[in-house]
Order: sequence, then C-alpha cells, then structure tokens
Amino acid sequence: MKIKLLSQLILILTALLVTVSQGFLFGFPRNVLRDFLQLLKERKEVRKQVKENLYIDHYHIYYYPIEYSIFEPPLKAPKKYELEEIHNNHLATLGWSNHEYKYVPESKIFSNLYDS
Repeated sequence: MKIKLLSQLILILTALLVTVSQGFLFGFPRNVLRDFLQLLKERKEVRKQVKENLYIDHYHIYYYPIEYSIFEPPLKAPKKYELEEIHNNHLATLGWSNHEYKYVPESKIFSNLYDS
C-alpha cells in the first residue's frame, strides 16, 4: 500500500516537473522570438517616422589639416627609362650584369616537331 502511494506521488511529481519544464523550455524561445520581431517592427516604424520628418537644409563638411611641405617637389611616377635604370641598378647590386643578356638569341616556337 505504501509502495503504491509512493509510486503515485513520484509519478505526479514527475508529471508536474515535466509540464513545468516544457513550459519553460518551449515557451521561452517563442517569447524571445516574438519580442525580437516586435523590436524590429518598432525600429522600422521609428525610422519611417524620422525619414518623413527629416528635412536637410545643408551639409557640414569638415576639412582636417594635413602636413604639406611647400619646399619638397611633388611626387611623380618615374618615366620608362628611369624605371629601367632603377631596375638595372638593382640587378647589378644583386650580382647580375646587363652584358649577359645582349647576345641571348630570341626563342623560337616550333609548332611541329619536324620543323626544327
């Protein structure tokens, strides 16, 4: 008799615990989603009201000071011969000389193996 009452009490407590936990677990995400969508709707309405009531007469553009030297010449891109000279000088510092490439024949492209 006591075991039957004890098992019924445990069954009732388990049923209550399960229903309460289901309410918390499944109700909470639904409430959060509903609140989030409501918040988005309110923000959209506020933006719409602001756009309707917004009148821009003029803009303020701010100019920030920068350092600029009058005495230095303006930077320009080097010309082609200057680039070649810079490149050749750089190769010379690496140990490559220009005279090695003067007598290199142009490469030929053979479309057929028997044309050689």
